[in-house]
Amino acid sequence: MKEKRALNRIKGRWVWMLVFLLLLTACGKKEQTGADPSAAGSENESALTEDQSGAENEGAATEERNGAAQENPAEEEQTGAGGSAMRDEEGTDGEGRGGAASAGQGVGTGNGSHLETDGMQEGVSRETGAVRNGQNPDGEAMQNGGEPDGGTAGSGTDTESGIAQSGQNGQGADGERTGNGQSQGTAQQNQAGVPQPSAAGTTPYGAHGTLSVNGTQLVDTYGAPYQLRGVSTHGLSWFPQYANKEAFRTMRDEWGINVVRLAMYTAENGGYCVGDQNNRSRLKQLVYDSVDAAAELGMYVIVDWHVLNDRDPNTYTDQAIAFFRETAERYASYGNVIYEICNEPNGGVSWQSVKSYAEQVIPVIREYDADAVIIVGTPTWSQDVDKAAENPITGYQNIMYALHFYADTHRDGLRQKMVNAIGAGLPVFVSEYGICDASGNGAVNVSEADKWVRAMDDNGVSYCIWNLSNKSETSALIRSNVTAASGWSYEDLSDSGKWFVDMMGADHAVIGSTGSGNSGTPDNGSNSYGGGNTDSSENSGNAAQGNGNNGAANSGNAADDGESSSAANGSAPANITSDASDSLQASLSLSNSWETDGKHYYQYSLELTNGSAAGVNGWTCEITFDRSVSVNQSWCGGFAVSGSSLTITPETYNAAIEAGASQNNIGFILETDGTLTVTGISCR
Repeated sequence: MKEKRALNRIKGRWVWMLVFLLLLTACGKKEQTGADPSAAGSENESALTEDQSGAENEGAATEERNGAAQENPAEEEQTGAGGSAMRDEEGTDGEGRGGAASAGQGVGTGNGSHLETDGMQEGVSRETGAVRNGQNPDGEAMQNGGEPDGGTAGSGTDTESGIAQSGQNGQGADGERTGNGQSQGTAQQNQAGVPQPSAAGTTPYGAHGTLSVNGTQLVDTYGAPYQLRGVSTHGLSWFPQYANKEAFRTMRDEWGINVVRLAMYTAENGGYCVGDQNNRSRLKQLVYDSVDAAAELGMYVIVDWHVLNDRDPNTYTDQAIAFFRETAERYASYGNVIYEICNEPNGGVSWQSVKSYAEQVIPVIREYDADAVIIVGTPTWSQDVDKAAENPITGYQNIMYALHFYADTHRDGLRQKMVNAIGAGLPVFVSEYGICDASGNGAVNVSEADKWVRAMDDNGVSYCIWNLSNKSETSALIRSNVTAASGWSYEDLSDSGKWFVDMMGADHAVIGSTGSGNSGTPDNGSNSYGGGNTDSSENSGNAAQGNGNNGAANSGNAADDGESSSAANGSAPANITSDASDSLQASLSLSNSWETDGKHYYQYSLELTNGSAAGVNGWTCEITFDRSVSVNQSWCGGFAVSGSSLTITPETYNAAIEAGASQNNIGFILETDGTLTVTGISCR
């Protein structure tokens, strides 16, 4: 019995010795995971080392320890520098930035593929990274912090990016292998998506991570409401020079934007669906380069399938499916990409038709990207959000609905329609707007623009202004005589551009101070908002959308399709006025004309002036031409054609014209089979 007790005592001592040794080992590992990042040679003092061999991953949480991949990281407890558990796949809160996340397997929300941390460690910014599924869809090897095409990025990781892209056998700047991307003995082409601070501070994506939709609100990775405010390019076919990293950097750092929208037209001259294979390849590569540039800058980016002249998105459904399949596969691991699948359905297309199209395209994106935000356009140039609210798309999360406006045309009626749709539970995203009239030209209307901004801000609606170009039209943000593609000064901006940066709260002293662009020489630098780039010698390039004041569906998007045109054609004079004896004086101006596929198009603006001593309530204008015409698009009026005669009547909001006052937002585009001449105009 004594011998047995003695033996038990000896066994107990050995057990305690083993426990003691295990504790010593655990303490040593804690010191290793919590080591000063400077010990690994990191150039970013806020970074945590990926391993102790000196591999650099600036600002990144480590993906694995000592280069060894964990094959089932979700099943193991991840510990931070302080020893606390990191978030698990269900998003359980934890602390620390030192936890391991191996082989692209995240430890955050959703499907567990996002690398997110709540904890702050010794000055490390609270940033989120995204790894959706750890797969680089184009199959190319990703260097740690390298460019998406597999090229190395010098010091290892772009310090501006909120989306560090690490991957197959990645290397730090010191040339040592990090071991990233290893899984079951095979190099996995993943993108670690670890956020990093930019030189100017935390990037938008770095601070807010992957976005989602909660109710009617866009929210960040922490579940807090987050508003995107940014800029849409013009058509990439016609103004590709502005889709570049330095332009995006200028707008992020100087204007304060956090999102850029890439407008890729589908049906116009040079559009993706009507051009040849070389044109499609060029446009697709421009989209990819732009998405990569935004990712490197930690910005959000909208890939816009810019339906306009094709009217019904179902026209090119097969092409849309193929494009979004390839794009979603390529960017499945990027948490900053938003898909806009049909810009502006129009021409009488119903919501049911748009919904049918969306229900074919959305599953293709979801096949590769389970939770990216998707924006669906609505009928009547993305104004009929009320129709979508009555019958929304079901079966998918993170779906939003587009509303577009132009402040001098669309006023209280469309604003209230937006508010009502949101009240009915519809998530609305204003992916395009302008502060001029619906043609993209005319004077800016600051008062109405400010009302729109208040309404959007009050309802948490995100928005992108149209358009980043130097086109000779009011809606262009850059003055038409400025050739710089980035680094613009305040005086380089048009009236629309100046309003936008002022609305964003940009510091005039900073604008133009950080960019590398060579500013042009504007002819004046007034801070007042006048007519902007109103030279109509070029085709209008913005959406001449219809009257949103009463929700009528007879109006159109004139200007977006303008770049499909050739030089102005036809013999119609630039301006025609009615007889002075008419009770209303009418002035008809030819804004643009072009030829596409053998058809001739003419865009007109109509101004009515009441020169009498008494006001009028109701009016009718009749315009005759030398050949038969049809109305392609129209706005701010009722339009009826009979052969070569066009009759225009008012909407309820512009029927009354006080004595000495004018109505000048009326416009239309006519389609004919040859050159067109106006033969007469009369109003009463």
